[in-house]
Amino acid sequence: MRRFLYLFTTITENSKEKYLLQKLVIFLTFSSTLIMDSQLKIIFSLQITAAFILLLLVIHFALGLSLLLSAGFAALASGIISAWGYLRYAHHVKKSASKSSKEEG
Repeated sequence: MRRFLYLFTTITENSKEKYLLQKLVIFLTFSSTLIMDSQLKIIFSLQITAAFILLLLVIHFALGLSLLLSAGFAALASGIISAWGYLRYAHHVKKSASKSSKEEG
């Protein structure tokens, strides 16, 4: 993940774009932590929206592709991110359930 962030923050030379990317990445990291701790589903949907916007900006400006093509790649990537997030959430719920059943038994 750090290599990914380093690659795309070094590609963008405009300091305003770099600042926006860094803030979006901080938001994604923070909201992912909230999902695992308090199971807030609204934060997860905000995380996917922010991931889509981040990827759209990065693909459009860094690679110079058209907005439509960039949106397609960003949608694909944010879908993969959402699937990964749901798997993490399901694993967390399963782990919590098995832990509570061991404590009761």
